[in-house]
Amino acid sequence: MFKYLILIAFIVTLTFECRSFPNEVLIDMNQTEENAIKKEHLGIFFEYIYYKVNGKLGMSAQEIQDRGFDTELFGMDWEKHQYWFLYNTCSKDSIQEMKPWYYGFNKKGLRHYAVKKYAQNGNAGFEQAILLDSGKTFDFYVYVMGTVDSVYLELEDRQSNVIFYKNLGSFPKDWEWHKLSCKILPFKQHYNCKIRIYAKSRGELHLDESSLMATDNQYSLRKEFVDMIRELKPGLMRFPGGSFCDYFTWHFYEHIGDKNQRRAPNYWIYDSEIMRMDFGLDEYFHFCKDLDIEPYITTNFKSGSVPEALDLLEYCNGDTNTILGKLRAKNGNIEPMKVKFFEIGNEQWKRFSPDYPVRYLDYYYAMKQKDSSIKILINGFHWDGEKEINRIVSVVKDNEDYFSWHPGYASFPKDKLSEEDEYNTFAYGAIYTQEDINWMMKSLKKYNPNIKNAPTEYWTQFMDMDDWVTDTSQKGSTLLSGLGDINFLHTFIKNWETTGPTCRTIFLTFFFSDTAKDGRRVIYASPGYYALKMFFNSHGNDYVHSQIISSEKNYAKPEARVNFFSGASIFDVVATKSKDSLFVAILNRSKDASKDLFLNIPGFQYGSEVRIQQLYSNSFYDRNSSDEPLKIIPISTISRLDSIISLPKHSYTIISIPLNKINRKINTNDNKEIKIYPIPSTNFLTINSPNDIIEKIEIIDLIGNHVKSFNFVFEKKLNIDISQLSYGIYILKYYINNKPYFCKIIKTP
Repeated sequence: MFKYLILIAFIVTLTFECRSFPNEVLIDMNQTEENAIKKEHLGIFFEYIYYKVNGKLGMSAQEIQDRGFDTELFGMDWEKHQYWFLYNTCSKDSIQEMKPWYYGFNKKGLRHYAVKKYAQNGNAGFEQAILLDSGKTFDFYVYVMGTVDSVYLELEDRQSNVIFYKNLGSFPKDWEWHKLSCKILPFKQHYNCKIRIYAKSRGELHLDESSLMATDNQYSLRKEFVDMIRELKPGLMRFPGGSFCDYFTWHFYEHIGDKNQRRAPNYWIYDSEIMRMDFGLDEYFHFCKDLDIEPYITTNFKSGSVPEALDLLEYCNGDTNTILGKLRAKNGNIEPMKVKFFEIGNEQWKRFSPDYPVRYLDYYYAMKQKDSSIKILINGFHWDGEKEINRIVSVVKDNEDYFSWHPGYASFPKDKLSEEDEYNTFAYGAIYTQEDINWMMKSLKKYNPNIKNAPTEYWTQFMDMDDWVTDTSQKGSTLLSGLGDINFLHTFIKNWETTGPTCRTIFLTFFFSDTAKDGRRVIYASPGYYALKMFFNSHGNDYVHSQIISSEKNYAKPEARVNFFSGASIFDVVATKSKDSLFVAILNRSKDASKDLFLNIPGFQYGSEVRIQQLYSNSFYDRNSSDEPLKIIPISTISRLDSIISLPKHSYTIISIPLNKINRKINTNDNKEIKIYPIPSTNFLTINSPNDIIEKIEIIDLIGNHVKSFNFVFEKKLNIDISQLSYGIYILKYYINNKPYFCKIIKTP
């Protein structure tokens, strides 16, 4: 018995228009683009943003801010922050605070701290506030110098209880730097506490380069953060910025090798904060190798130089016969990293660098001459439209491989969008993004027929620009933000032929770190992370063409301020194939109700078991938070899939179908002369074949049962009685010249 059911597009009849199911998608396995989806299409962007990488709530595993004792409250006029403060239990007039002090252990450090104690009794040193997680073991060290007898480490909670105390020991009074260290065993509870490093005896105490990190850290990052990246399975990672890469903050020479000899302090333009790069280029390389992520580097254009870019290229890709390749091997990465993608600067728009197109060419020619295999990205301000593309590409012509642009969906509080307008902005963003890609590629190809676009930073935002860095809007962790992420991802996948590296920023409305009500530090992810994780983990490299045959539409109301989506389908579908599975990813944009979707997959044996993952919540404003970090996560089930699937409102679904449940060797009814009508039908169905003899007819329901058969027909036209069939959808299978054809029919009351 033939067990495979085939659903095909409707046929227009002689006297009736064949009406489709209200919502239907056709997925044609015979229209497949092999190896279309690349690792670069599933990228992320690691940017150094204060309080996202560094600080108490950052992704760095370092618990001590300003671990090099470099900041000074009364130092340079652009310094605003100090983290270490004098700690003393003896009288203030019996000590001398000698900071800032120069010539520290870190030769690239600006300062270190020192205190001179004259009193016999009491303590003198420095302290700062930190957070400590329960259940973790910590390694501590500090470099010291001076004439005191011993150095002590102490942790004190908010109630002034000493929760840890350790005499780190003595050291030679030779005015050389010495490393003192200890291990701190796990606490049963988390603590918001103070760390103190001090002396009890008379004399001078100099402090430089300290560290307090959980032993489970990975690449100097918090384990929880790395685990989430590992589970996400991105294909590519852009590093290290962002605007960060174009200032004095990013000179790669200063952020490789020994972590205690890296530039400090590394002030960042946002709020003059320290961006200590303990996760530097060496750690990034280890990270990419271990997690099978393709590296992608942004060069320093604004305050860098062509020779520096060439050195960076050699450090990345040079073999150990080169000077910098040998240095990379010494720093722990023996084999060349084979970095393919290099971007020349970041967001070098006209108002920042009017000479960018001309200077860019110096980078391009030099880097391509050194390594012709690399791909180079140029960047521009796509928000200015074709004018900006003309400004840049008319100068550089075809001397680039990709045009980098940074799209985002935003709802600024000052705009006061209605709930519906805000919803439509994110849920239907793909329409707007597709328009951007269309005009962009048309403009770019005037100058370079081989160029591709590269959305190297995409994001969603619910805040005004002043809150950009803090990422504090609660809407950022909502399901609605995640719908925006999927609109982006689906659009880029559909445009795989003209799209290069695509990178989702992993901080803005993606990863969060905060304290729960009980004071615990919690690292958690937005629904957007889980949506992308669904696709990144459940996709194939082959792109399978899909077509929305019929769908309900959404239209903007007359008073709407957001109307770019009017008339768009409520469904967005992307299908891909691996060697053993078909993956059907479906975004249901319906705002108020669940919807049924007819999956028209020719050859699929309906009723087979498949894996279904769904991400949804009752309200699109429902969110993950530090107190409910897993409120909105995918639900995965193994279920039997019929032809019609019910999709929750504002949801994302991925169906994984085993290929052995799909018969790809089928014949659809492409003979336009054969008419089948009326569809829908109540009692009788007519089949009219003017030129060919119909040999046999079968009617099959949507779970594979043969409900009616007509053998030895041998007629060109006949009427079939279907009055006894139950209401619903069936497959009509008929044979001409011993060859089967298929058509969908509908039995109605």
